[in-house]
Amino acid sequence: MTTQIPEEYLSFDFGFSAVDETELVKRSTVTTDTVEAPAMSEDLKRIEDKIQSLTSLMFSLEDKLGENISDAAMKDKIRQLEAIIIPLLNNLLKTADKEYIYWPNRKDTIEKQIQKVLSITRG
Repeated sequence: MTTQIPEEYLSFDFGFSAVDETELVKRSTVTTDTVEAPAMSEDLKRIEDKIQSLTSLMFSLEDKLGENISDAAMKDKIRQLEAIIIPLLNNLLKTADKEYIYWPNRKDTIEKQIQKVLSITRG
């Protein structure tokens, strides 16, 4: 099954590329002996947990804030979050055949996306 990614989400590039082990060694000073798969798995688990937390927050936003949020407003917030998350997942999906992610200088990109998410979820 091929996932259809909405066209509007295909152009955003998060700035990472996927590489195989040989290319990873060429691009970094880290040797393959120091790259630990469990650490990568823990990072992915933390990302999954954050996404789950955001999802839970969206669905409980009305209760926690005591606000009456219309269905239209909630759908708008969900679409805004989708526009942030789907491009990242799409970039990861395009490189699913590679073992490693090479993502130098990611701090600014990630911080910008975090601020976008927080502005949506917290106003």
